[in-house]
Amino acid sequence: MYLNKNRFGNYVKNRRSELGLSLSELALNSGLNSDYLGYLERGYGIGGVAVAPNLDDIHRISIGLGVGFHELIQYADLVKHSLDEEY
Repeated sequence: MYLNKNRFGNYVKNRRSELGLSLSELALNSGLNSDYLGYLERGYGIGGVAVAPNLDDIHRISIGLGVGFHELIQYADLVKHSLDEEY
């Protein structure tokens, strides 16, 4: 599976902003670390290393944002790629 980190991170950041939540508030609501959430919004962490959430984290974020898990999965753009597809 492939995660479109830019689309996912942008959605989380925009939804969080619409709700007037800080990263700290989303962290409290989701039970995740605020630094980690910031990395997810940017799509990378310390040293430019790519960061992608697992399904449990996506579920926790959906709760924190008050959106359905399936809606957030759509924005995560999780898709299977065939082996012959170029990245």
